[in-house]
Amino acid sequence: MALSIFVLSLALLLPILLTLWARRRALSSAESDRAVLWFSCVRFIRFLVIGTLVFWWILIDLLSFKLQIKLFLLAHGIEHPSEVSLLFVIWIAPMPVVVFCQVLFQPVYAEVRGSDWSRSEIAVLAALGLTSSLIPILLIVSGVHYMEVEDSGKSFVLCYIAAAAIWIASTYLVRAKREFVPSAVTSGELRDRAFALAAEAKVRLGQIYVVPAGKARQANAFAHSANNLIFTEYLINELTKREVDAVIGHELTHLKKGHPRWLGSSFTFSLGAVIAAWAFLPWPTYAGPIFDVLFAAVPLLTFYFVSRSFEFIADAGSVKLTGDGVALISALAKLHGLNQLPLSWGKWSEKLLTHPSTLRRARAIARVASIPESRIAEILQSVAAFRSLATAGDQQHYSIPSSSTGAAKVFSTKLKASMMRPARFLRAFITVFLPALLLFCLTKLLPSIPDFIAAIVVLILGLAASLTFSNWGPFLSYAGLRRKLTEKFTQQGIFLAQWNGRLTGFSPGDHPRIYEGNHSWDIGGLFLFNDRLCYWGEETTFSLRPSQILSWEVRRSKPSWFFGKSLFLTWCADDSSEPAAFNIRPADVRSIRQMNREVKSLSLRLAAWKSSPDQFPPTPQILADLAPPSLGEVTGTPVRDLGKFRAFANFLILTITCSCILIWLLGAAFDADSPSGFSAASYAPAISTLVLLFTYLPGWLFRKSFSAPKKLPQPSIGTSPQSK
Repeated sequence: MALSIFVLSLALLLPILLTLWARRRALSSAESDRAVLWFSCVRFIRFLVIGTLVFWWILIDLLSFKLQIKLFLLAHGIEHPSEVSLLFVIWIAPMPVVVFCQVLFQPVYAEVRGSDWSRSEIAVLAALGLTSSLIPILLIVSGVHYMEVEDSGKSFVLCYIAAAAIWIASTYLVRAKREFVPSAVTSGELRDRAFALAAEAKVRLGQIYVVPAGKARQANAFAHSANNLIFTEYLINELTKREVDAVIGHELTHLKKGHPRWLGSSFTFSLGAVIAAWAFLPWPTYAGPIFDVLFAAVPLLTFYFVSRSFEFIADAGSVKLTGDGVALISALAKLHGLNQLPLSWGKWSEKLLTHPSTLRRARAIARVASIPESRIAEILQSVAAFRSLATAGDQQHYSIPSSSTGAAKVFSTKLKASMMRPARFLRAFITVFLPALLLFCLTKLLPSIPDFIAAIVVLILGLAASLTFSNWGPFLSYAGLRRKLTEKFTQQGIFLAQWNGRLTGFSPGDHPRIYEGNHSWDIGGLFLFNDRLCYWGEETTFSLRPSQILSWEVRRSKPSWFFGKSLFLTWCADDSSEPAAFNIRPADVRSIRQMNREVKSLSLRLAAWKSSPDQFPPTPQILADLAPPSLGEVTGTPVRDLGKFRAFANFLILTITCSCILIWLLGAAFDADSPSGFSAASYAPAISTLVLLFTYLPGWLFRKSFSAPKKLPQPSIGTSPQSK
């Protein structure tokens, strides 16, 4: 064993020496082309990480190091070490070495790429990257071992649950550390253009997100499997409108063809093929190291090949959609310049990359768009001249709404996600875990209780918990939001309490919609003064005079057993304008029932203001210049779409699966001696299903309540509107 440790130690020293050599070569390089130098550095780090781990794996198998550790532990009185502990003992050594090598490369990041990541930040990112990839793989391998060798189904399930939890948590931390925090762009020219192209391409686009520049300063765009498009702010600021349109067309083609899903499937299927070949075909013992290489090479090479093929398809789709191949070639050239990558690289280098070289893509685009070959060099030269002359002022760029990326925004995409997280976990607990836990505890505490009676009791408790949650759950995280918004508005000179205003959720349109999982697009202060109604929010500010408000009514806006309601107002700037509408609801409430009461109170207060505006205070100077609402299209999902059967079916399958696994892990199994033929715990999946049905039922029963009115009231400025 001592010899094996010595050999493995030398193997771990090799990547450190290679890193020091590569760092010295990069920092002393006389190459004038920084893009070529940075590209070589990126490839080196990628090969170093993958190569170190694969080489370590091969050595472990060649030296039979796992068996040596078992014998060593047996000699010291440990007879049956767990598979998980063995794997972690074996793999704990290369992980810090890989992290250390990337820390050693920090001067290269700073000198060549211009990155300002510190050594500690690089270390944390590298460690989290390994945690999100290597540790879940080790847990899955352990789970397969428990299933095949030890026939332990519970250990198998626990390993997979732990792998999923670690992957989710570490991936979230990596995004947060990299400052990859997307913000939704729900209105504006960029949003409108993307949705117009999506409609033309017949793609159902969900949302547009922009990622702030941050330290990475990466110009890129992504197509998300949930039919969302993500752009970095760096890309939007540097590319012209034509070029951004071409990139949008490229990403929309990815969505239309289902490329994000197929990419994941290609990796999974290729890995499954290698595992199946290893498990079911007879192989000699010495073939182990060969399969170590195949386990890494086949899935990665397949993923890279499929990804490169998809890039050519997406480029062709963009040209077909926008008819602007020149803009797409120009955009690709700019992106590689912004990211300090060369325009071309060798075919063998390309085999280990997800994207073909820009030059190859440009030639393929030229063939599709019927652009002469000589024109490609001209386009690339013009892009290079533009970058060197920095004539950005002569180009048209999309502007990103300040409310979408402003660091000071309170009701942001990030906050909305964090607000929804506790409610989702609590809903999942009530639907999935609570029935199983209650049944298990009830049968243990009262073993004589009939199974069916226990199931009825737990069902009643589950429905009661679900009903209580539907009333209080949506407002669990609102206390902090209200405090932060009040503080922000006070700093801006807007005093809610002093001006008798209140925090109000605001949404454009005459029918309820969902905005990033929230029923309010914006939350701001609503004020009634002697000559106008004023709203001050983060997304929009406006005022309306009494004569400009045509009508208002209280209608259902939230699918719940408590019939969440909002106040829908119709307004018009003057007789020549088309009527428009928006809906509001009090945000300083703690439950849906309280919100419904406050909505009715707000309607009565609005009627009192309409009939006797002189009884209200004068308008403060800061709000005196506000104009009527001026909103374009805003991205939102109709509430009536939430109750679709497909979404319910997906949740139902997940709910039943999780419930069965929990019962199994708790040890409540089939009991043939019970009067009903099943143990009480076997009712848990059925109870969870009924609780889930109970949650969805209001959306199905009252679907018509969430439809938009067919016709808005016509403007009649100067007459008294009727309140309903």
